[in-house]
Amino acid sequence: MPSAYDVYVFYLEPADLKGQSHTVKIVKARVEPVFDPNVRKGIPRIVLAFENRKKVLPLNKTQVAALIEITGTDDYSLWVGKEVTLSPAPASNRKETIVIGTNIRT
Repeated sequence: MPSAYDVYVFYLEPADLKGQSHTVKIVKARVEPVFDPNVRKGIPRIVLAFENRKKVLPLNKTQVAALIEITGTDDYSLWVGKEVTLSPAPASNRKETIVIGTNIRT
């Protein structure tokens, strides 16, 4: 069955978590350009895909730092197969963001 998800990339937003934490398994970690409206061009970002989820998560610097701490490595290819908890939370700028939890299983 054809799907819009086959054609377009949809990004995970804090509202998608519906106020709850979700434990997800990372199945893909790749670098791709993500449009930044402040500079009006694509900026390279690590983008994670999760098992049984259609939306992907482009990571910001804070989320990458959390994953480095959680996994003990900055080699994002080694993050594949790890389970992490995603939670909605306010960022320092008071906008909603997705926090990557420290509980991880292999």
